[in-house]
Amino acid sequence: MLILWLAAALRKTIGMGGFVRLGYFAMEASKMDGDLVEFGSWRGLTAMFMSVMSGKTAWIYDSFEGLPEPGPEDISNGNFFKSQFLCDEKEISQIFHEVQLPAPIIHKAWFADLKPQDLPERIAFAHLDGDFYESIKTSLSLVYPRMTTGGLCFIHDYANPNLPGARKAVDEFMADKKERVAQMQDPFGDLSCHCMIQKL
Repeated sequence: MLILWLAAALRKTIGMGGFVRLGYFAMEASKMDGDLVEFGSWRGLTAMFMSVMSGKTAWIYDSFEGLPEPGPEDISNGNFFKSQFLCDEKEISQIFHEVQLPAPIIHKAWFADLKPQDLPERIAFAHLDGDFYESIKTSLSLVYPRMTTGGLCFIHDYANPNLPGARKAVDEFMADKKERVAQMQDPFGDLSCHCMIQKL
């Protein structure tokens, strides 16, 4: 029942294709050494889903003050703005408790204020949903060095035309790396706006 409830809730934000892919990658991560992290959690439902599918404790990073001010790389149609997606971290802990999942490890901070020691030593799976250029680039710089070999990084909004900074951040950060940025294929055959990086 929990999976069905999460599917209904998440299809509004990541779509059914994103739901299927996220679940698959989380199950793959369950076989790897390392932890599960999410940067940009909002209500914590994707972190909850990944925790269910991987059997791992979720490490959650969010300002819980909504989105930061968009930068010049984030010019879009105005659908995204400062303080959007405001949420209370206590609500996330409560939901995890109610469905009897391991309590998430929550760091309330702007990504730029986080230090490497705030992250787990090894990361098997990362979900980055910071929306804006600086948020995506900062979260990648924190996560990438700690990803275990074979570890997976799923980046939301990579090809979302309303969030152009996300693609720019990923492409710039990965330009001198050996890994390939793979835009995800929708189960129904259409390209999605997500991308994935697997650590070599």
